[in-house]
Amino acid sequence: MHLNIGPSKWLQDTMKLAMLTGYELQKDPLLSSILYTMQLSQTLSIKKKARILLEDSCVLIGVVDDRGILGPNEVYIKIRKETGGGG
Repeated sequence: MHLNIGPSKWLQDTMKLAMLTGYELQKDPLLSSILYTMQLSQTLSIKKKARILLEDSCVLIGVVDDRGILGPNEVYIKIRKETGGGG
């Protein structure tokens, strides 16, 4: 059984067409809400798939430096101590 929980092809095509014709999706409350929900869903999906839980460990998530702020072989790490069992 194939279950597709992502946005439909029709919705993707409709939004692409709207953007290509100059329609401002951000100003439409319904479409803006749909776009936000789709983006949030994808972000949560990536976050869930990227987690490998190990006892007495921490979470390190890597992202691309698309602004070119870091130099070669540099990484930026932000440490945040979570309380209440993580999440």
